[in-house]
Amino acid sequence: MINNKGGLMMKRIVLALIVLFLVVSCSTPEKKIEEKFLKAQELQKSGKYHEAINLFKEIISKSAKNKYTAQSQFMIGFILAENLKEYDSAKIEFEKFIKEYPDNPLVKSAKWEIDNMGKPLDSIPFLNDTTVEDDTTASNSEKK
Repeated sequence: MINNKGGLMMKRIVLALIVLFLVVSCSTPEKKIEEKFLKAQELQKSGKYHEAINLFKEIISKSAKNKYTAQSQFMIGFILAENLKEYDSAKIEFEKFIKEYPDNPLVKSAKWEIDNMGKPLDSIPFLNDTTVEDDTTASNSEKK
């Protein structure tokens, strides 16, 4: 009887270890990539631009093409252009993004960034379009 109880206890321990292993390993590769992506975004927001770029590069190098690798490639170009003002490097990264992910919805934004990076805001035509009325302008003209 003692052997039977000991064997039952051992089976329970093994079963518990298997369940624990399955729970721990259920953190899918995509979930881990998502966590890294969110961490890289936090780094960018806190001004740690080079650390963010390195983490975005790690996502790209260690993952198959997916939405996080595409967004990571775009963000590298974005940080270089908007935060670090390294326009030549940013252009290279945006062009790489356009080549690698031609059907991605961010391609239009990448092309816009290439065309407008480094320009003063007042030199970008649609940002200075005075023919478009905002809600306050429209409501003020209605009151007259």
